[in-house]
Amino acid sequence: MIRPQLEEFMRRMESNSVAIIPSAREATRSNDTHYRFRQDSDFYYVTGFEEPESIAIVRPGQDPHYTLFVRPRDPEREIWDGRRAGIDGAKSEFGANESFPIAEFDERLQDILDGAEKLYYRLGVNRDLDETIINQIARMRAVNRKPIHPPQTIVDPATIIHEMRVLKSADEIELMQVAADIAAEAHCEAMKASRPGMQ
Repeated sequence: MIRPQLEEFMRRMESNSVAIIPSAREATRSNDTHYRFRQDSDFYYVTGFEEPESIAIVRPGQDPHYTLFVRPRDPEREIWDGRRAGIDGAKSEFGANESFPIAEFDERLQDILDGAEKLYYRLGVNRDLDETIINQIARMRAVNRKPIHPPQTIVDPATIIHEMRVLKSADEIELMQVAADIAAEAHCEAMKASRPGMQ
């Protein structure tokens, strides 16, 4: 089932457009040790997907389409890194119409971009992905013939997503209230335990 946030994002996108929204990347601490992973807030808000090395493709219109590129299942790695949703889970658990291995993103990029007048993508966050997308658009423009039609405009999807995130749903308000109640209780307990001269 598609998240309400994703449906609303699609509704606010311009027709004949496509969005490419990447997840956060893992950061290496040293050798094979990574910092604790935290998902990109905008990616999580739209998809609900918590894994790294993922890209969401969102296409609005009469036949809206949502695709996830994800890491495939890998029982050996999952022993160390935790369970992965994989290709099937991206559809069954996260509502994607289609899903593919993240390794196939580059080869499918021309088809993703072709025919979209506007691309929603945030430049400057993931330099490698920036280069991949910009180079692909340049190649498509260099062909300069039909039926290849690269996007003419790139817009930051945050212009839509951040406006959406300002207004909280009932579920979000409830979650924020729980967090506030926990913080308030902790402050009260700290004040009860404090005494003059404590350090």
